[in-house]
Amino acid sequence: KLSFVYTWERGRNMSTQAGITNWPGGYNGSNTKDPKLLTVSFVSTLSPTVVNELRVGKKTDVKASWAPFYLGREKGGEQDETLETGEKGKAAFSLLPKYNGIPVQVVTTLFPSNVIDWAAGSGSTRSASSPLYTYGDTLSWTKGQHAFKTGAEIRRGYSSAGGDRGFTPLVRLGPGGVAVTGVDNVAIPGLSGNNQTLARNLLTDLSGSVASIAESFDLRNPRDLVFRGYKDGVKLQKRDWHANDFSAFFKDSWKIHPDLTLNLGGAYYYFGVPYEGQGLAGGPVGGAAGLCGISCGSLTTVQFVGKHSPNPDKQMWNDDWNNFAPSVGLSWSLPWFGKDKTVIRAGYGWTYSGNALIPVNGNTERIGIPPGVFEGSTTGGITYTQAPYLSLVNLTLPIPQQFVPFQTSPLDGARADAIAAAGSRAAPYIQNYNLELQRELAKDLTLSVAYVGTKGTKLWNGTPLNAVDIFGNGFLDAFNTTRTGGNAKLFDDMLKGLNLGAGAINGTTVTGSASL
Repeated sequence: KLSFVYTWERGRNMSTQAGITNWPGGYNGSNTKDPKLLTVSFVSTLSPTVVNELRVGKKTDVKASWAPFYLGREKGGEQDETLETGEKGKAAFSLLPKYNGIPVQVVTTLFPSNVIDWAAGSGSTRSASSPLYTYGDTLSWTKGQHAFKTGAEIRRGYSSAGGDRGFTPLVRLGPGGVAVTGVDNVAIPGLSGNNQTLARNLLTDLSGSVASIAESFDLRNPRDLVFRGYKDGVKLQKRDWHANDFSAFFKDSWKIHPDLTLNLGGAYYYFGVPYEGQGLAGGPVGGAAGLCGISCGSLTTVQFVGKHSPNPDKQMWNDDWNNFAPSVGLSWSLPWFGKDKTVIRAGYGWTYSGNALIPVNGNTERIGIPPGVFEGSTTGGITYTQAPYLSLVNLTLPIPQQFVPFQTSPLDGARADAIAAAGSRAAPYIQNYNLELQRELAKDLTLSVAYVGTKGTKLWNGTPLNAVDIFGNGFLDAFNTTRTGGNAKLFDDMLKGLNLGAGAINGTTVTGSASL
């Protein structure tokens, strides 16, 4: 018996709220969605007692959002690296000011979402293609009082995603880091309060006064530690996450007696550690201990880890191989109180939840990309407000890069978050157990009383290292000594590192909310 199911969807819509343009006659972005699903099953009766089922499946989730000035580059919902402006976006692209060949998005003060829509989700270009392949086989075999079943399944998933994320510079107008004389802080006679503010905002917009400019840069190769930006042809941040899983099982439904059936089984699960296809996944040197930072003795530094990286023998966390899951159950028709009128059913077993298969969830991505490491800045790029950037008239691009790859900067009080996984991170498992008593009370009336329980074990959670480490690194004891009037040198030394839970990465000092 051969069967297959195929579904295909196609969605095209304007990216603004409810599909209504924010500015009549303006330019808006668009969203594309192309989910597809294919499943194939081939069932073969190999003998009167043996049946085999082969299953193959593919799920593809392709999504993309297009900024108004890049519209028309659709290729099956995906984007290419060059991100050249398509036919639909040329009119909007022509309105963008260009500096040194680099286009600039300009957000005004009075109308932030203006003739070209810069609103979140409308002015950002991004895409993701996340296919998942499954291959499975199940063999059923009946012999005597036994009904055996065994099978295995392999799951291969990846998520190839890209996004502008600030590579197309964004300028916000308004009073700059250094005020434009006669514009930013001008007092207009006869106006006060809100009208004064509106008039001043109008002047800053009309004069092109720049409050800030943000531009992103990216590492493209783990062996070429040079940050590239729009001028270098880097218009999208591209990441390619992979993860592979495997599971197998065996079960026996054993009819010991016409009134008693016993079910016995076991399963095995392996959840591969995700890796970035270009070798750009990262992790702290020294693993979890290295994430702790200055409060554990030294600043946090990072390194590339995983397949295709300079450290292929290191992973975001260690492999977990011992995921065995037993199961047992029974169904017993009690011989007392009337034949086949009372039945007891009971069962116990567990299963592993494992990794969230690709597309990788946000937590996994955050683990693999510590802040400031591979984009050169926070999510929106580097924000620059120095004196040369006072007006659109004298703007120069690209902006100066103020960081060096893998250089640890001093503890200057800046704050960012770093997340890493414990090296011994194990796959969570869920235990399920149930007990049911069923009794026929009358010909048309049956009563069932059951207890069903579920218990999760080794569930993943985040632990803020700064909060818990004080119990083990001597800080709390030293603090209590000082608080009661004593003199603890350790407290004086460690006070400098208080709330500095991780080190500095690429010019961004990672402090505060280090998590494990």
